[in-house]
Amino acid sequence: MRKLGLGIVGAAGGVGQAYILNSKLVLELDLKALCDLPEEKIHQQAERRKVTLDEVAKKNGVGFWTTNYEEMLSRGDVDVVCVGVPDYLHTDYALKALKAGKHVFLTKPIGTTLAEVKKLVKTVDETGMKFLASYGHGPMGETIKRIYDSGEIGEAFFVEGSYVHDQYEYLHLGGKYFTPWRLDKEHPRNYLIADGTHPLCELMRVLGEDVDEAFGYSSHRAEPAIPSDDFHIMIFKFKGGCIGKIVVTIGCKGDGMGEGSCNVYGTKGTIYKGKIFFHNQEPRDIKLEEETLEVRGHPFSIEMKMLVRSILNDEELTCPHDVKSAAKIISALWSGVQSAKLHRPVKVFNEF
Repeated sequence: MRKLGLGIVGAAGGVGQAYILNSKLVLELDLKALCDLPEEKIHQQAERRKVTLDEVAKKNGVGFWTTNYEEMLSRGDVDVVCVGVPDYLHTDYALKALKAGKHVFLTKPIGTTLAEVKKLVKTVDETGMKFLASYGHGPMGETIKRIYDSGEIGEAFFVEGSYVHDQYEYLHLGGKYFTPWRLDKEHPRNYLIADGTHPLCELMRVLGEDVDEAFGYSSHRAEPAIPSDDFHIMIFKFKGGCIGKIVVTIGCKGDGMGEGSCNVYGTKGTIYKGKIFFHNQEPRDIKLEEETLEVRGHPFSIEMKMLVRSILNDEELTCPHDVKSAAKIISALWSGVQSAKLHRPVKVFNEF
């Protein structure tokens, strides 16, 4: 069996360690190198590390580790790079890897502005390297898409999703997952772009359509610790006429609220919170068609296997994981951000 050498940047952080654990479930990946941000950036921007990079390397039997990203990229035994750095560094680190001839696995968001994702799409096209946008999702979205494509619930006229997450533990000193870069005033995190990717990627995957227009509102009333808005609501129209809505909040108190990541209202039936509803019938549970292997909260291994197949078989990735679909997701969310500022609907750029 051919194996692909794997390098991980941000390896001592939460996402980086999740990458390590998930990669062990992918037989075709061989972990060769670990990298972290330079020490001054770790203290200024990244997570307050509970372990050091050398400890992570020794624990996982990795012989090479560094805080020099270019040094890792120069290694001939690294074929794939998993990027797990703060959001505002995502595009820059991905671009460097692509230009160094590495395939890239990048967790959401793939960029924080429309300009960034345009540059990323251009570089993937120019280099010919494989690029996968990761959302850390299990098989529910694919299962809902198969149900929708079968015609069982008819044509969708409304779709909705949400990301409702009490992030107190991430935003306050002493919190279990305290992450100082989320409080960075120089690079304020936009939570619609960062976390709205979760519901919007599923809705776009199911419908197989681009978002044409977005209208958004946002506010900053629930979480004073962050330098940006903590609540966002976006109404949007798909190319085919379906209307959608997503809600993102990280300032709520308690978890488990919201509509979930993918609800579809069709002309014959409705998919809502993992169940299918029809007129005058008892709702039935949706049965997943594959097992979710979930490690440290994110089933990255499922998406890692997608990237491996794409590389080894020279296959194209599909929505929402290919770079152009991922760019369209960011572009739609970016339009929602602009709409909240301009107080009017904004057309979405989709010409990638």
